[in-house]
Amino acid sequence: MSAAIDIGNGAGNGRPLRSILIGRVSEEGDRAKRGRLATYEEQEKRALLTSGRYGAVPIGPMWREENVSGGTPLDQRMLGEAISMCENGEADAIIFGRRDRADRSIAEGSEAIRRMDAIGKLLLAGDEILTHATAADWDRTTDASKRQESFRRHAKEDSINGVVTRIEEDGVVPYRPGPGFIRNDNGSVRIDDQLAPIIREAWERRAAGETLRAAREFLAANGLPMSEGSLRKMFASPLYVGEVHKQVPDERGRKRVRKFTVVDAMVERHIWDAVQAAVVPSGRIAKSDRLLARLDWAHCGSCGARMVAGGQTWRYESRKTGEISSGRFPFYKCGGENGRRGTGTCPERATIAAEKLEDLVVEAAVAHYAGMKASADLGAQARAAADVAEAARRQVKAAKKRLARLDPDEDDADAQEIIAELIGEQQAAEAEAVRLAKLSGRKSKRPAEEVLRSTDPELRAERRILIREAFPAGITILPGRAPVAERVVGL
Repeated sequence: MSAAIDIGNGAGNGRPLRSILIGRVSEEGDRAKRGRLATYEEQEKRALLTSGRYGAVPIGPMWREENVSGGTPLDQRMLGEAISMCENGEADAIIFGRRDRADRSIAEGSEAIRRMDAIGKLLLAGDEILTHATAADWDRTTDASKRQESFRRHAKEDSINGVVTRIEEDGVVPYRPGPGFIRNDNGSVRIDDQLAPIIREAWERRAAGETLRAAREFLAANGLPMSEGSLRKMFASPLYVGEVHKQVPDERGRKRVRKFTVVDAMVERHIWDAVQAAVVPSGRIAKSDRLLARLDWAHCGSCGARMVAGGQTWRYESRKTGEISSGRFPFYKCGGENGRRGTGTCPERATIAAEKLEDLVVEAAVAHYAGMKASADLGAQARAAADVAEAARRQVKAAKKRLARLDPDEDDADAQEIIAELIGEQQAAEAEAVRLAKLSGRKSKRPAEEVLRSTDPELRAERRILIREAFPAGITILPGRAPVAERVVGL
């Protein structure tokens, strides 16, 4: 039950109401010169008049919420802090000069009112008491919040559409472009010919495995000192391949990232892709995401079973310093162990380092396509993916039938684990088949070398297609400890 709200003059014991004045501006700038009414000065003037009408005394100057949207959660706003002070007995009222400054969100506005009603304190905005004490009060305050939220949503949508139009028509870059670019008067950018060679070399060094610290030192030595944060932003920016990426809702309201070409590329695409893989710490690569996983293309030289992706976690503690380091070593291994995959138990399982094998395969494929205008036929790959998905479904179905025939008293934990793993593989195969089906008929417009060297996850399917088309018979991995190049047959 909500406490009764006292709107009389004073808070009892001869003490006037203690009020907190709050002003909010969602976008800083020269608002007064642009004729905007909701300046801090105008809001404070209105809030003081309201405070006086209710016999309240401000406990300090007006709080200014700078660059804060009305839809921001309470715990990120000064309003949330002011409500906490009221709950702790440090204030009796919160006052906004205008109604739309209090909230522009039904959810956040309702939560603020609920908390103030619960302690019987005043929440005032535009000389209006915001409360849910009666059904009529709830209708009135909620309708006002709905109107404000509707205004905020439409303004945001119009703003996004306006930005997209300017990007499409004028090549406008809607953020600070970063070093190496010069902004034109209309908001578009052009490459700074003086800095471009230095920045290109920094990207190439980073793509080759150089650390951020070394990249910073190189840039500083060439007259371009940068903080680590600025350097990370530069290495993450798609503008260096000539693009602006903007999240735009479609006609159904679903958010999609659209890519706009706005300027000539400063760095090559495969360099940009390699840097993204180095900069973005996305955790270990899933087994199914490895380049040669699920292809049924690489086979064990002992038993002929397909090679599957695996990994081994390692941990090392230095005896001298006590420092602990750890990581994960990815590899491909024979899938014929215990008859779970392939042809059955393998007499001598082949195992090979994943990254070294992938690098060897990519280089062999690049050499194969040298001088050729090759592209990946996604239509053929979509049909092959559908066959793989169907085979995975049949495998799961057969495994479930075998489980059903087990003795009721027999421990089936291992069998359940195998089925769960097979179901995961089936779902991944089905998802890949659906994705490729949507792309079927399209051919990559990029050169084969660029696609093969790319680390962009969206190009993984095309990389696999090019590899299979270059070496349709597949490869065989010989067991043993010889160098990788000596153990791969078929390239």
